[in-house]
Amino acid sequence: MTTLPPVIKIVLGIMLAIQVLMTVLQPSQADWLIRTFGLLLFWNGQFLPDRLYSLFTYAFLHGGWLHLLFNALWIATLGSQIYRVLGLDRFLILMLITSVAGGAAQVFLHWGEPTLTIGASSVVFGLIGAAGHVWVAPLTLRTGERLRKLFAFSAIMMLLNLGYAYLGAPGDGGSAISWEAHAGGFFAGLLIFPLLVVRRPTLV
Repeated sequence: MTTLPPVIKIVLGIMLAIQVLMTVLQPSQADWLIRTFGLLLFWNGQFLPDRLYSLFTYAFLHGGWLHLLFNALWIATLGSQIYRVLGLDRFLILMLITSVAGGAAQVFLHWGEPTLTIGASSVVFGLIGAAGHVWVAPLTLRTGERLRKLFAFSAIMMLLNLGYAYLGAPGDGGSAISWEAHAGGFFAGLLIFPLLVVRRPTLV
């Protein structure tokens, strides 16, 4: 981890510390931690505005070590590359927006339901969406070509997202996978990344 940007080391360190804590706590205490900081905005059909903070905190909780490892590897690899493009402030903004957007998509598509969501997968998919502008459709390409590439990239990623959700993923333990949060994070990253880039390349 010595080559990782400090902010990614801190984020992954927090996730690791929380997972260690959940491992050593009594099951009832670990459940309290998940219920308190996991994404849960409805209960008994009532919207809980005092829990809006969970649109951010749910990304730091995971359902097991494999779940954490899977997300941490993506954040370490993709996040390091995106960080070098955006810098600290804009990278943090991207992570925050993709977390909130992923959580909001999950809540909106299950409006009124007491769904409990945890995991940084929305941020991971947000980084994948942002990476589309770096490796798939660089900003140096002309608009029409960029849009075609981004459309194809998005279609492929959403097909993979649905397959990922319905076939299962490492560390999910048989629990439901939120393709909705993945999609929300992905499209947030795809849309917000160009706005966060300091300088847009000039076409020759």
